[in-house]
Amino acid sequence: MSFIFKITTTTSPQTFVIPCVAGVTFNATVDYGDGTGSQTVTAYNDSNLTHSFATAGQHTITIDGTFPNVNFFNNAASRVLVNEVVDLGDVGWLTFSFRGCTNLTAFNGGTADTSSVNNMSIMFFSCNSLTSLDLSGFDTSSVTNMSYMFYACPSLTSLNVSSFDTSSVTTMRSMLTGCSSLTNLDIKHFNVSSVTVGTGF
Repeated sequence: MSFIFKITTTTSPQTFVIPCVAGVTFNATVDYGDGTGSQTVTAYNDSNLTHSFATAGQHTITIDGTFPNVNFFNNAASRVLVNEVVDLGDVGWLTFSFRGCTNLTAFNGGTADTSSVNNMSIMFFSCNSLTSLDLSGFDTSSVTNMSYMFYACPSLTSLNVSSFDTSSVTTMRSMLTGCSSLTNLDIKHFNVSSVTVGTGF
């Protein structure tokens, strides 16, 4: 299934960058949803990860193929344009972070396969417009680091992590620090036997 997310541009034209990280193989297509057709991406710094939108408004971006990482914090101008993840998708994820996506209001893990992800630190750091997150479909069996995962998410009222396998996690430092509005959280099944650095609750 595709990785699908929405952004809102405010000027025309406006450039948007999908920031990725080196060290892994990319073989994907990106459709920016503006009628310009699919673009091929074969490297973390591929020129097709940068796109100019001719008109302002909301755009739905669809990515298919092998797309193992994204780190929106690496581009300050683009991360604030992201406002919804429709489906994280099954694109071979190894790591992903929405840190600093301050206008992200909705996130759906959907068909994501996260079984190969071993680091979920700072994943939603400072996503201060998110009000609820259902991550019950996440496979966290390989994850060792959950530090600052939900740090500074003051609008978050509901967080479903009830199915998290935390048996391999060694650090949960400040995992939930700053989630001042959280009223619904079920962590009774958390296994913290391997945790050596903070429980973050």
